[in-house]
Formats: sequence, structure tokens, C-alpha cells
Amino acid sequence: MSAPDEDPRGESWTSIPTHLILAELQRRKEDGEKPQCGSRTRGSYDTSAHVFALVLILTLSTIACGFPLLSRRTTTGRRQRTIIFYCQHVGTGVLIATAFVHLLPTAFQSMTDPCLPYFFNEGYPPLPGFIAMISAIVVVGVESYLTARGAGHSHAHNHSSWDEHDESDSDATLQEMTGLSDRRSGSRPPDICLDDTETQGLVAGVSPLPESTPRGREMSKFTEDFHDGDSDLDLDMDELEAGPSRSAHRGAYASLKPDDIPKAPLTPTSPGIPKTPEENQRLLLQCLLLEAGILFHSVFIGMAVSVSTGPAFVVFLVAIGFHQTFEGLALGSRISAIQFPHKSIRPWCMVLAYGLTTPIGQAIGLVVHRLYDPQSMGGLLVVGFMNAISAGLLLYAGLVQLLAEDFLTEKSYKVLKGKKRVQAYLSVVVMSLFLNRSPFLMTSTAPTKQWADGPMKLVLTPQYQTKKTDLFTTGATHMCLLHNAIIRGFNTIYLQAPHIQDADKAAFIGYSQTWFRFVKSHHDDEEDNLFPKVQDLLGEDPVWTQTHEEHESFLAGLAEFNTYLDTLDAPTSLDSVKLISIMDSFKDNFENHFHSEIATIAAFADHPKAPIADTPEAAVASETFKIWGKKTVTKAGMLDVVPFFLLNLDHTAEDGLWANWPPMPAPVKWGLTNIAGSWYGSWWKFSSCDAQGQPQELYALRSTN
Repeated sequence: MSAPDEDPRGESWTSIPTHLILAELQRRKEDGEKPQCGSRTRGSYDTSAHVFALVLILTLSTIACGFPLLSRRTTTGRRQRTIIFYCQHVGTGVLIATAFVHLLPTAFQSMTDPCLPYFFNEGYPPLPGFIAMISAIVVVGVESYLTARGAGHSHAHNHSSWDEHDESDSDATLQEMTGLSDRRSGSRPPDICLDDTETQGLVAGVSPLPESTPRGREMSKFTEDFHDGDSDLDLDMDELEAGPSRSAHRGAYASLKPDDIPKAPLTPTSPGIPKTPEENQRLLLQCLLLEAGILFHSVFIGMAVSVSTGPAFVVFLVAIGFHQTFEGLALGSRISAIQFPHKSIRPWCMVLAYGLTTPIGQAIGLVVHRLYDPQSMGGLLVVGFMNAISAGLLLYAGLVQLLAEDFLTEKSYKVLKGKKRVQAYLSVVVMSLFLNRSPFLMTSTAPTKQWADGPMKLVLTPQYQTKKTDLFTTGATHMCLLHNAIIRGFNTIYLQAPHIQDADKAAFIGYSQTWFRFVKSHHDDEEDNLFPKVQDLLGEDPVWTQTHEEHESFLAGLAEFNTYLDTLDAPTSLDSVKLISIMDSFKDNFENHFHSEIATIAAFADHPKAPIADTPEAAVASETFKIWGKKTVTKAGMLDVVPFFLLNLDHTAEDGLWANWPPMPAPVKWGLTNIAGSWYGSWWKFSSCDAQGQPQELYALRSTN
């Protein structure tokens, strides 16, 4: 009989090479069940709503991209320059954040989906990053080739000390010495004009023409009319010295006759002093690369909008509307910095290309909405590849062509300085951080594990159960929706606490204490405002006695919960066992109250003194409920409690009946979720729903088996 570690052929298992064992284990793993690609459920399709969405996105995208150009033509003076200035630098932040926070993570998410073949999710998971890197390197090669073929070398003056000293360099040096001699002898130096940094975010040139020439006088007059007198743009005497950068700019026109100088239109609509043809060509190339990076993924964004259905469609449409607006402003501000010939249609063609791309994707989605599934294998791979390519293009354009050009070039230090430099930098930082922390850019997946509908049970709304619409049934329903947001918050903390990593504990504590503030503010507001008003409405008999007792039953445990989190020596000291033990101490009473209070309020509909429908008393009572409902959440905290509340509202609950609750304009709801929510953006990854109100896999459970 063979030994235990030998097979029947007499070979020892220890003699088998390790790579063969690993290969066999991998084969057995691959033979196991893999999740199927494709969307699990498909809602009913409203064609008219999707056609309206196409027109809306077309309008928003085109207006946003064309706005900087329109403002140049319709607004003059400081206001126009301020608009362009902030659009450019805010736009830089948008593009960088879009690449880092939106495109690259979604490319990884799409291309490493477990349903894809082994190569993508396990064989070579870094593939999206590799594609982005290659696309950026290709762009560098293309730009280098075009530059060598005559597109212009905008930084030639930076390398003059390294280049060979040919005849033109000698001439430039002679001009430099002559200019210095003229100044020392008291003669008037040529005018040196810097572009206004508010209108030109990239670079600024020097006027090569003295005021004594006719065109020089025209330029000088235009400069005086167009530029403001900001003290931070004043030239010091050492900046007036003719240096290599000045001589290089003179050299650019040295071989031209006055009539041959490029005649960009010198009107108040110009973004600044005319640039050299090389600089203008470079700006155009940069802008085209930017637009290419944006357009690649815009088609698939449009397709995603058109194939979405149900309650998610409306929220998704609002999010994409804001996305297109921000990107359009970013691109349009860069188009407006390019000097095109007078009445040229090229800038408007670029605007139209941006405006049409997402709607083209929407149109494709309308046609193939029954065939195209973004969660299918083909959909995941196509979207992943395109997002990775777009990320590479935008990373290169945003970091190298925009951020570095705006803040790190020699010209930028001479032109963009003082308070203008600080304002420009803050514009980039604020917008990029907003998008980095905003919930609508966070990646999410549908729940496959235990979700926030347990262990504490959610409450069915009375209106869904009874179909009644009287004052107290409606009031109880709205209270129920508030309660369910709090219950989901409780469950997200309870379920995720054991799996929180040290790096996430600070954010998790912030999320948990926001839940506490929400609960405490809600119950304090009930006791101080809502209960007395309802008591007055129904008469002298006490109607809240049981509810008061229920509140008292869990307040001690709730206070202990907050005290424990508030007195931790450090976030890493968080003990999930201790936290769950505290939550268990008040969970039953807490759950009982949240169910019981809804039944109590709904029962008031049968109270003898309840207002009769369609009477002035009923109208007053209804308004009381509405005012209290609006204030009870917002007064608790606009930057923390409001986003917490909105990100724990399930728009799919009860067949999507409450997808548009609370009743407020969609842009306002989007702003409260994503703009206000960006302040504590790292906290909301623990929420039960994403920014579109869709249930999401709980963050701390995503990596658990």
C-alpha cells in the first residue's frame, strides 16, 4: 500500500512542481460558478421621457460650452474677464477630477467585473491603468510629431541657453543690448504689454511693436481700454529688462513685414493681446486633445442615460445634466482662449461637437435600448476601454497642458501672480476637491449581500398599505419615510462596524455620529414643536403619552452610543464589539418606537376632533405638517445630516412610489446631496444608497466573502 503522500503510481506529491499545483488549483477555481453578466431587472421604458432627456442634454451641453464664447461677445470689461478667468481655472479642476475620480475608477470597475473572463478580473487587473498610460504616451508622441512638423514650439525661449548660438541668437542678443543702451540714454523703451490673467489662463505674450507704429498705437489703445489696473499685475523695473523671453518673442516676428503680422481681430471680444501663430496653434492642439478625451466617454454616458429605466432615470438625468454643464464650461473656456479669424465658425463647430456627442449616445441608446445592456460582457468591456482611454487623455491634458502651463511656466510666474495666482489656484483646488468628494462620483454596485433592510425591520408606509390620502395617513407616511432613513442608518452602522479597517475608522465615526445627531434632533423637534401643535389640534386629552414613554426607553442607550464615540482616544481605538453591544442595549426599544409612532399618527385620522377633509382647519393642519417636515432635517445640519438623510432614502422602495420624495426641485436635491455632501464626502461611502437613490452594496462588506 502506498504511503499517504504518494499517488497510486508511486510518485510523491511533494515531487510535483509548485507551478503545476497552482495551475490545477486555478483550473478548479475557473470551473466554479461565475456570476452572469447583464442587468438583472429591466423596468418599463418611457420613450417620450427619453426623447425629452435627449433634447435637455443637447441644450444644456451646447449652452454650457458656448457660454464663455457668448460672454466674450456680450459682456465687456472686468465682468467678462472675471467670467473667463474663473471658467478656465474651475474647468481645470473639473477635468482633472473627472479623470482621476470618475473615469479611471469606473474603468477599473467595468473591466474587473467578476462576470468577465479570467484575464480581465484576475489575470491582468491593472489593464485599465495600462490603457490610460498608453493613451497619454501616444498623445505625447502625436504632439511631439506635430510640433516638429511646424505646429510651433511654445517654450523655445526657455531653452535658449542650451541651444546652439546661431545667427538669430546673436541678433537677439544685439537687440537686447541695444534696448538696454537706449533705456540708459533716456530714450523711451518699447511698450511691453502682458495679457490680463483674468482672460488668459495659459500664457501671455509681449507686444513686439513700439507705440510709434500705427499698429502699435492701435494695440496700445486697445490694451489701455481692455486691461484693468490690478496692482498685482504691475511691472517691477527688473521685469522690464529685456531678457531671453522678450528677445525670443521679438525674434518670432523679426523676419516679418508689418503688414505680415497675424491680424487677430483687435476688438473688445478678444481674450487678450494677439498671440504668435505658434502659440495659437499649440492652444488649438491642446483644446482638440481635451475635446477628444471628453467626447470619447460622452457617447457612452449618453447611452447609459437612454437605457436606464424606472425611478433611477430621473435622478441619473439630473446628475448627467450637471456633469455636462461643468465639463462644457471647462471646455468652452479653453476654446474662448484661442484666437480664431474674425467670424470664424470653427469655435462654434467645436462647441457643437461637444453639445451633440452625448445626445448622439442617447439617440443610439434609444434605438438599441432593448439590445444594449451596459452590464453585459460587451457593454462592460467597451465602456471600460473607452473610459480608460479618456482618462489617459484628460490626465495628460489636465496636468501637463493646463495645470502646468497655468502655474509652472516662466510666463505664468510673470503674468499670474499675487492675489490672481491665489484665486486661480483656489478655483482649481475647490472644484477638484468638490468632485473628488461628491457622492455622485462615488462608484457603487447593487447589493449582493446583507443590506440595510435588516436587522432592524423597515416600516411599511400607511399610504402604501391603505391607499388613503387623508391628513394623518399622509403625515404618518412622511414620518415613516423619515424613520426608514434612520433605520437604514442604524443598520448600516450595525452591519459594517465589524469590518471597518483602521484607515476608514475616522470616516465611519463621523458617519455614525451624524446618525446620532439626526436621531436626537428629530426627536427633540418632535417633542418641542410637532407634538404640541397636534395636541392643540385634537383637543385637551393627552395623545402622546405612550410616545413620550417610548422616547424615554432608548434615550440612555442613545446617549451612551454618542459618548463612546466622542471619547475615543483615537479613531483606531474604535472597538466594533463594544459599539454593537451598546446598540444592542437599545435596539429593541428603538425599533418598537419607530413602528409604534407611525401607527399612532395614522390612528389620529379616526379621532373625533380630527379636521374634516377640504376644510380650512384641515388646510392649516396640513401646512403645519409640511413646515415641520421641511425644517426637522435641515435644522439638524445642512452639511452632514441632510446628505445622510438623502443618501439613506431608497427610491426603489414600495415599487418606487417615493422616488421623488421629499418634494423639492431635482436640482436642489442634487445640490444638497452632492455639493453640500462633498464637505464630508468620505463619510457617505457607508450609506445604504448611492446619489441616485439606488440601494448599493455596503462599503465595508464589499470585500468580505
